[in-house]
Amino acid sequence: MTEYEHQVEAGKEIVRATLSNLAIELSDPRVAHLVFTTTNQDFDYDVVSLIDRHGNIIAKIDESDLADCPKDASVRTKLENQLRYAIEASFRPKK
Repeated sequence: MTEYEHQVEAGKEIVRATLSNLAIELSDPRVAHLVFTTTNQDFDYDVVSLIDRHGNIIAKIDESDLADCPKDASVRTKLENQLRYAIEASFRPKK
C-alpha cells in the first residue's frame, strides 16, 4: 500500500468516528452502518461513496479530502459538515 493509500485509510477511520458520533447525536443507528464503496460513477472522479445498507448513495467524498483530513483540521471540519448535511438530508423523517 502506498503512503497516499495509507492516508486515505486514516481519513476513512476519521469519517467512521464522525459517523459513530452522528449516530449517537441523531439517535439513529443506521448512520453508523454506512460503508465506503467505489461505484461505477466514482472511477473517473477519485471519489468514494458512502452507502447505506440498501445501496443508496448518501455522500460522495473526494479521496484527496480523505488523505488530507488526518493532518488538516480545516479539511476535517469540511468533511464533518458535508457528512452532517448529507446524513440529515438522507435520514430526516419524510413528511
